[in-house]
Amino acid sequence: MSETRIFRLPEGYTAAEVGRDIEKFLTVDKKLEAEGMETNDGYFIQARNTSTIKTLIGLDMAAHIMLTLTDDKLKVDVSSGKWLDKLGIGAIGVIAFAPLAVTSMLGAALQATLPDEIFQRISVFLIKKRTDTRKDKE
Repeated sequence: MSETRIFRLPEGYTAAEVGRDIEKFLTVDKKLEAEGMETNDGYFIQARNTSTIKTLIGLDMAAHIMLTLTDDKLKVDVSSGKWLDKLGIGAIGVIAFAPLAVTSMLGAALQATLPDEIFQRISVFLIKKRTDTRKDKE
């Protein structure tokens, strides 16, 4: 499953600046292991949950975030490889083992909110940058 949004990047800012802010959000706020790197046309981040307990109860997360810059447009693509797996386990769990169904569906539901949280974080970051730029010009 993949979700994509396009943002207008203020003049003078790079995809790497936005990417590093997302990395910080993922590691500090979401408590994920995240690593990022600059690419020819943007920035790539991968993040995962390394907690054994969260993995066992179905709350493990894996996400790939690709930021691609074209002119002043920043395309942000957030994808996850575990989404369908969790839903499948949840469906099997309903029949075979109810607690497994609850935890895997909870994990899938929580993971479904991650793209929106990342997009919200980028919006706030860009609004703050635009505000800071205006203050600098005054």
